[in-house]
Amino acid sequence: MMQGMQHLDQTLYYLGRTDKEGTLDLVYLQGPEGKLAVVFTTRAGSEKVRPLIPYEVGAGLVVYAAKDWRDKEVLFRLMWDQGARQYLVDLDPEAKGKVRVYTVEEALAYIESHKRNSSCL
Repeated sequence: MMQGMQHLDQTLYYLGRTDKEGTLDLVYLQGPEGKLAVVFTTRAGSEKVRPLIPYEVGAGLVVYAAKDWRDKEVLFRLMWDQGARQYLVDLDPEAKGKVRVYTVEEALAYIESHKRNSSCL
């Protein structure tokens, strides 16, 4: 098992909006390595950052939940397709500590390993 990936074992919450064509666009931060996605392990955590998002970006945002392995796979593939190679978990604007950055590639590998191990033979 990959170390430090236990956040993937629970429901993940994230902010996004669906455009007119029905495509889900996630909210990203800009980091030194490019786009950073942000996920939360509680709905309250995702709601906590909403007021910090400028209105023109935040208008129409919805909190989505990825509950099962399939939902999580779709979420992380969407991150990848939208150009994010890294993500943060439980970003807290009030916390005074270093935030750990995870890779989308590791998350997809972890999810795939769980899907394989839990599939029926």
